[in-house]
Amino acid sequence: MLVPVTLLKFDTKALNDEENTVSKQVVEKYLSSDRWKQAKQDRNVLCGITHSLRNEPGSEEGLGASDKLFKDGVIVGCLNDSWVSKDGKSWEGEIDVFDDLSLYSEEQKSQIMQLLRLIKNHVNVQVSCCIMGEWDDVDGSLRYLYNLEGVDFTLNGAFQGSKIHMED
Repeated sequence: MLVPVTLLKFDTKALNDEENTVSKQVVEKYLSSDRWKQAKQDRNVLCGITHSLRNEPGSEEGLGASDKLFKDGVIVGCLNDSWVSKDGKSWEGEIDVFDDLSLYSEEQKSQIMQLLRLIKNHVNVQVSCCIMGEWDDVDGSLRYLYNLEGVDFTLNGAFQGSKIHMED
């Protein structure tokens, strides 16, 4: 199931304590990079439910920054594509939600089923990007986007307008 999303709106302060901002120029540079082209080809910008299992290196011996999501989480999709909106005000994308319930364990099914219920009932669930980059210590702006590690479904998106777009 392909789901359209707004990943973030450019130059708006994040709603979290860090108040980070992301510019169109930084995203355009990333989208033209070999890193993005390879990530898109490999379909490895994975989507989970919340950020709870990301960025916890050291919590278990041998696990990398996002490996806990792979080991203990429910990966529910991947970012299929992304682009700058026609009006240049936002970073848009399309998530391939893995909606074949036969591929999930019994314990995982409740999480994906809840997400699918929300999507099928046109609830525009928020998303949040997991960005690896260089941030300015003074103004909080993203100076260099090294990699988009993932896009997670959440009720606490960092940026205003970051959500799926289900139409009637």
